[in-house]
This record gives sequence, C-alpha cells and structure tokens, in this order.
Amino acid sequence: MPAQYKCDYCDKFFPTRAKKNRHQRRMHPDTPVETPNPAEVETPNPAENEAFEVKPPEKKDTPAKPGTHHCLGCGAPVSKGQSPCPGCGEALNWEGIE
Repeated sequence: MPAQYKCDYCDKFFPTRAKKNRHQRRMHPDTPVETPNPAEVETPNPAENEAFEVKPPEKKDTPAKPGTHHCLGCGAPVSKGQSPCPGCGEALNWEGIE
C-alpha cells in the first residue's frame, strides 16, 4: 500500500504530503501546516529535457459561464453541491457559494 498521510486535524488521508498540506491550508486555515522537506520535493532537471521551459500560466480570454464551477485543487468541472471532486477526490466546501 502506498504511503498515506493523515490530516493532523481531521480523519482524512491523502496519497502525498503535498495534498495533505493543501487540504490543511484550505479546510483548516487557522492551523499551522508543515513546510516540505526540500530533499523530498521533486524538481525538473533542465539538462534531462532539452525542451524544458518555464512558462507562466495561460490566461483565459473568456470568463467562466455563470453557474460553472471548478475544483480549486485540480481545475476539474464540478456540479454545484458535488463532493468530493471527481478529478482529485478533494472534499469541496460549498458554503457561501450561490
């Protein structure tokens, strides 16, 4: 079984430390989140890929249609009230969304 990382504040488990930390920042914002160990963070090696280039995110020219919702974690489209996200499994909080 792959490593599981348990949220320090609730009973949820995540496949990576980064996903656990993202969950804790979003769902438990008033609590501290550990900083990642630099030795565990994978960074691309430009020497291994000649086409490696860092680009800023593309800007969308058209705004999203009213009533269209997307997961903040992975960008997957979701229906209002749907939880968890079908793309990444993140629990979605619909409080305050009209």
